[in-house]
This record gives sequence, C-alpha cells and structure tokens, in this order.
Amino acid sequence: MTTIGHTVTAVRKTPAVAPPPTRPAVDRASLGACATELRDAEFDDLLSASLHVLPDTDRDRINRRRAALRAVTTWLLAFDGQTWQQRWVASGIDTSGRAWSDEPSRTRRGRLIKGAEMLICCGVLHPDYPWLLDTGFNSLFGTYQRACDSAGFARVRDAFRAQGTGDRVAHDALNHLARIRIVTAKRLTDVTAEDVLHCQYAVRTRRKPCTPGEALWRALHGLGIITGPARHRSFDVGVFLDQGRVCFVRIEAHAGLMVHHPRHLAG
Repeated sequence: MTTIGHTVTAVRKTPAVAPPPTRPAVDRASLGACATELRDAEFDDLLSASLHVLPDTDRDRINRRRAALRAVTTWLLAFDGQTWQQRWVASGIDTSGRAWSDEPSRTRRGRLIKGAEMLICCGVLHPDYPWLLDTGFNSLFGTYQRACDSAGFARVRDAFRAQGTGDRVAHDALNHLARIRIVTAKRLTDVTAEDVLHCQYAVRTRRKPCTPGEALWRALHGLGIITGPARHRSFDVGVFLDQGRVCFVRIEAHAGLMVHHPRHLAG
C-alpha cells in the first residue's frame, strides 16, 4: 500500500531492523583526546594518566595495567598515524568484528582488551559502535562511568530513579550513555537526540536489548539535555535518519508488514 502526499508505505517484508541511518560525516581519526597532550602521549604519560583517572596503589595491579598498556600501544604503533586514535582507525579494527579474535594467546588478547579499555577511559581512543557491541566487555562501561565524568553519570542515574526506572534497565541505559560518549567524544551536555537514536539503531542491528534506550531518552529529555518529544516514537518502532528527518518503521510481526512513516525529529 502506498499513499501519495504524507507518505505511508506498507511493504510486505520481515526484517527485524530498520534500514541504516544516515550518520553525520565524522572523521573518526580526528576525534580528540580528553587532554591534548594525550593524543600522542608517550607510554609513561599514558600510564600516569590512567592512574590519575583510575587510581590504584596495588603494585601487582599496576604492573598488570602497565603490561596491558604496553601490549595495546605496541600493537597500535604498527599502523600509520600521528595520534593513537588515527592509528586505531587505520588498523580497521572498528569494523573487524570481535576484538583481536585472531589472537591465539588468550593472555595477550586479554591484555590488548584491557589496554584498550584504559586508553578509552583516558579519552585517548574512541572506538565505533560495532567494536563496542561485538567485543564482550566485563568492565569497560562501568569503569568508564567512574573514570569519565562520574558526576554526570550520577546525575543521569538520579533521573532514572526519579522517573521510576528499574535498576536493571537503569544499569543498561547508563551503558548506552557510556557507548554514546565513547563513540562521539562528547561531554554529557553536548549529547544530542540524534546521538541517542544512532546508538539505538546500532544496538538494534546487533540484536541487543533496546528497552534501555527509551529510559535514556526520557532521562536526558527530562534533564533538558536533548530536545524533541518526551517519549520518542522510535522506541515503539524501528528508526532511521535521513537528512535530519526521522523515519519510523513499524514492524507488524504477525502480518510481516513494515510501515514507513516520515516525521521531523521534533515532531
């Protein structure tokens, strides 16, 4: 069924995910570190920075952190670039699936992942959504919340409590927010509605739970950080963005129908 004018198109298909959004063109290699001096910092400076954002006095844990940072920086130096982020992008790892899946040594793979986690928490690396969602992390997002603007994450956590969000959903929604801030290299107050929707789409494409996205939208909207409707329709349906417009794709599972309905973002 196709209606001319306010276009509503029903297509008999059975996809579980909407078409991909048109993301703003971002030169991911140019994303900056939280401190300019860390963009291509020497190893000792990176270790010091990690101990500043995540203090530790245990000698064994510090030595393990040193070994992890040594492993990932050595790996990154094999790729072209003037900064650690440029080398990360040049490696192609963002779109290569599960991180270092071809590494035969479990010990070295663990060090590489832990070292990357430290550089992410220092704001030196900004992986894209595929890598963050395909790599199994036990601690990255919780660690990031402690290391990077813990007060900002606490503010959003309080908003979840105020809106009656359950603990599990709030936990996952804070992980959503951590992903957004890692990928975009943005402060909390700079996060946009489009950022939330891009993250929501990335989560959907990996068949991950999407419920936390709605809670995050409502919390950020309530705090005045994002604009638009208080409850976005994209959390009832699939969503993609096209030239600043939001297109909703309602999946009718019982009928196998996908209904496209264009709307402006603020509509």
